[in-house]
Amino acid sequence: MPFTKLPFLPGFYTEHTDTDSANRYIDGNHTRFYKDFPMKVGGCVKTSNNIFLGICRGIDAWVTLLDKKYIGLGTNLKLYIDDGGTFYDITPLSASGTYVNNPLTTTISTTSVNVLHVAHGQSVGNYITISGATAVGGLTIVGEYTVTTIVDADNFTITAASAASSTATGGGASVIYEYQIDIGAVSTSPLNGWGGGTWGAGTWGTPRTGAGFLQFARTWVVSNYGEDLIASPRDKGIYFWDASTGTATRAVIVANAPITNKFVLVSPEDRYIIAMGAHDGGNSDPMLIRWSSQDDKTDWTPTSINTAGDKRLSEGNLIMTAVSSRGQVIISTDTTVYAMYPDSEFVFGFKTLGVGACISPNGMVEYNGIVYWIGANNFFMYDGTIRIMPCDVRQYVFDNLTALQSYKVFAWVNSDWNEIWYFYQDNDGTECNRYVAHNLDGTIWHFGSWSRTAGLDKGAVSTTPIATGTNGIVYAHESGVDDDGMALDAYYTTGSPQDHNKFSFIRKMLPNFKTLVGNMTAVFQTKNYMQTTESVTTTSYNMTNTTPYICPRIKGDEFNITFRSNEVGGDFFAGTMQIQIMGVGARG
Repeated sequence: MPFTKLPFLPGFYTEHTDTDSANRYIDGNHTRFYKDFPMKVGGCVKTSNNIFLGICRGIDAWVTLLDKKYIGLGTNLKLYIDDGGTFYDITPLSASGTYVNNPLTTTISTTSVNVLHVAHGQSVGNYITISGATAVGGLTIVGEYTVTTIVDADNFTITAASAASSTATGGGASVIYEYQIDIGAVSTSPLNGWGGGTWGAGTWGTPRTGAGFLQFARTWVVSNYGEDLIASPRDKGIYFWDASTGTATRAVIVANAPITNKFVLVSPEDRYIIAMGAHDGGNSDPMLIRWSSQDDKTDWTPTSINTAGDKRLSEGNLIMTAVSSRGQVIISTDTTVYAMYPDSEFVFGFKTLGVGACISPNGMVEYNGIVYWIGANNFFMYDGTIRIMPCDVRQYVFDNLTALQSYKVFAWVNSDWNEIWYFYQDNDGTECNRYVAHNLDGTIWHFGSWSRTAGLDKGAVSTTPIATGTNGIVYAHESGVDDDGMALDAYYTTGSPQDHNKFSFIRKMLPNFKTLVGNMTAVFQTKNYMQTTESVTTTSYNMTNTTPYICPRIKGDEFNITFRSNEVGGDFFAGTMQIQIMGVGARG
């Protein structure tokens, strides 16, 4: 009885039924396709055991003139510098000063401490630092705290490490405070109900209204500015960190820059800081672009002797994101894509490229002079013309992407494999827990599950891509074959290569691997009719690099095979398998 090759095209395909996907792979996880054949993606390892606070949604890496290798990370809670695996808190301050005399009040047997500060302007969860306080109620309130409750416009509470021994008011006349900028939302949510609006709006005890308004998950722009850092949380100001002052100093507000922005970009060729969706001095304008004078981050007012300027875009409601590419800046509003290019007369000129907007502040990347991004229902690229990218898993991705949390989506270049990855939150997740990747060698897509929140291609700081987890860890990807010391579950499932004229009996399969480390299993699943749900699944057949054949001995109208590697140290690069199959009678 002759053997037949299993003729599968590379990449996952989910756009039709299993039957109509006969020569494709229809499901999988942690499997890419190299030279048209399935192989396990690279694993990941921690870059250090240290953790940062919050969910990172902005990351960049650079090297200073003194060869210091830094990674900047913006989270919904903090702004950090990662220096060799140690995280330094450089979160900017919103205010600092000295409290009135004896601002602290304790309550016996509780850890709650009231802080008196007229018109404090704080919100629950904000980080504050207190120093210079004398003991009160048996407690010395010194160090960093978070705001626990808002009592009223002049009082808030923090939580001490231990309970007070008495009810008392004190702290002295030299209690110094430092308030960090407001924390951001971890997820997008409607600005309705009890949490909606700002302090003091409305009357006590009434829910806030705001139908149609959303509080978006915080995202950051983090970008090197020479050897220094420019950072901006969406809808906030622009901050600067001077690398020469060291990691013990905080980022500071850029003087004269727009006080709110949707997105900020540093033009790499000529060192303009470009603020998009910028405040105009009177109001926030989500479609206004302003730029500083060349190589001067504090000069933003256009004059006859500088190159500062502004331009308001017309198509769309807000500016979503932008990237630099081939001497110009590609900008996406929520409806339209623009190009911003050098202009000898007006500093910058603008032209409309077309529709196909990006859905996320971090959902657009540039690679080898081409811009790629994720839209509401398609993937796009710009290489001189905006194009919809053919995608064999489009419905699978967009039917499961949580649209409300689209600001969490981020794109990531994996240049060693010539791939663009997109991470997104599916309908069952709370953070980005799924990825879809496009191999640029062709229309080859693969997908899987991984909880990551921001990522960066290899570069001056790392020889592999890096990405942040929901657990406050930075991971080096494409490192080894395991998931930080644990098994990385990798599998792929074939379509059904049958003509459906006869029931078939699968007698034997010949494994064929270029690389197979450890064990790999094969599970066959059959059913008798295309529209039926009943199925027969074989036991799991184990294969090693010396297994000559397996004998499933299973009958059905159509069949799928799932190949899986799920053990520590396991790895594979598969070739063309062959099966021995025979007809056992016409289908009735």
